[in-house]
Amino acid sequence: MTIPANVASATVTVAPISDDLVEGSETVILTISSNAAYTIGSPGSNTVTINETSGLAPFSGTPLAVPGFIEAENFDHGGEGVAYHDNTAANEGGAYRTTGVDVQVVADTGGGFGIGHIQAGEWLKYIVDVQTAGTYTFTTRISAGGGGGTYHYEIDGADVTGPIVIGNTGDWTIFVNQSTAGVALTTGQHVMGLVFDATNGGDNRRRQLDPARCR
Repeated sequence: MTIPANVASATVTVAPISDDLVEGSETVILTISSNAAYTIGSPGSNTVTINETSGLAPFSGTPLAVPGFIEAENFDHGGEGVAYHDNTAANEGGAYRTTGVDVQVVADTGGGFGIGHIQAGEWLKYIVDVQTAGTYTFTTRISAGGGGGTYHYEIDGADVTGPIVIGNTGDWTIFVNQSTAGVALTTGQHVMGLVFDATNGGDNRRRQLDPARCR
């Protein structure tokens, strides 16, 4: 930036960009340089420290509305051990986001992305905002080349569905809806967790969540 003539001071704003990387504290050095019209006294530079925070933050900047449609790949910012846990450091699906979560392009109706290469013990978190208290049905879009894997949902750390068994959909590219009814939710913000309990040794994908029906 350029400081206009006859101005004795100026404000410089440093705005960090949120991402999925846990990087520790970082520093930015701001330096003022002389030109033909000005000389700069001492000091001519200063350091701003940007501290890493470990809290969850919604992927889009706003909690996901429930009832509503939630894409599984839009899990929260916050990094490994906070917003998600993945057993491998790399995104083995190679798509959409630069985290350890394995996001890949899927061949489902409408295209888009999905969570794949799933292993037991992995999980994802989403900050949601429940608009209306009630009993909800969670509908999960899944594909699996072999049955036997299980997963469950949590609200604020409590298991609200119990283990949900994944059946064989016929192929990794064939997606079906799997519904779990009777999930009681109160109004306001909550942290929803999607926890992968067991796999059948294959790649059990869940593409999207749709907790959109209240009964």
